[in-house]
Amino acid sequence: MSDFIKDFRDSANELRHLKCLTIAAMLTALSIVIGFFQIPIGQMLYIRFDFIAIGMIGYLYGPVVSGLCACVSDLLRIVLVPTNNGSFFIGMTITAVLAGMVYGIAFYRRKLGLIRVLLTMLFIGVFLHILLNTYWLSIMYGTPFWTLLPQRIVKNAISIPVNTILFFALSNPLSIACRKLNLVSVPTKQQM
Repeated sequence: MSDFIKDFRDSANELRHLKCLTIAAMLTALSIVIGFFQIPIGQMLYIRFDFIAIGMIGYLYGPVVSGLCACVSDLLRIVLVPTNNGSFFIGMTITAVLAGMVYGIAFYRRKLGLIRVLLTMLFIGVFLHILLNTYWLSIMYGTPFWTLLPQRIVKNAISIPVNTILFFALSNPLSIACRKLNLVSVPTKQQM
């Protein structure tokens, strides 16, 4: 448990470094741009790729920084391209922050193995995207939770393996490049 708290403290301390702020800002901007590219797979269902940048922020700078960047990314995306008639719903932003924090908790100072990436994507997919986002959507649109749930399960059954493969395939070369460019401040812990 002390490692868990230490990771949060260390992640918050990362915000004191200009290198962290610069790289996190660039990856947040990249997340916004990548977020515009999505694959529709049904009504109100699509696969997005912005998780890659937020996951890399979590790997580099931990849960506090990745949670903040996920929040900024979500809010700026709403300002730049308002959807749903320009409506803002705080629940979706809360989910984005939680997902960013989960990436930071799972990846910060750790080796990015396939099992770790898969478990992280499963956790985010099941608890945040299927359960929590379905709840938010039921509030936003007045549609019963149980009516939305089957579509959300199908969407995540498709996106979880895709996200796992994409993130794992991209994270290994990116993590090597980050170490070579001295963007990772502390050696990584061993995989679980």
